[in-house]
Amino acid sequence: MDGLEVDAFISVNGAREEKLAMRFDPASGLFGADLGTGVPGLYEVEIRAWMPSANNAGIGRIAFFVD
Repeated sequence: MDGLEVDAFISVNGAREEKLAMRFDPASGLFGADLGTGVPGLYEVEIRAWMPSANNAGIGRIAFFVD
């Protein structure tokens, strides 16, 4: 989508956040990215979206455990 920036910020077990750019799939209308879960523990993910042309932003958060 033109001008829309969507990134995921991931931390595992409280470690420093890693930024992961998300890609838009026009067929599904969804953003996605590949997240490796090779390390067991608590994963905290924050999705940040920014559309400069509309001066609009949004944030979503989720946490999950990997055993």
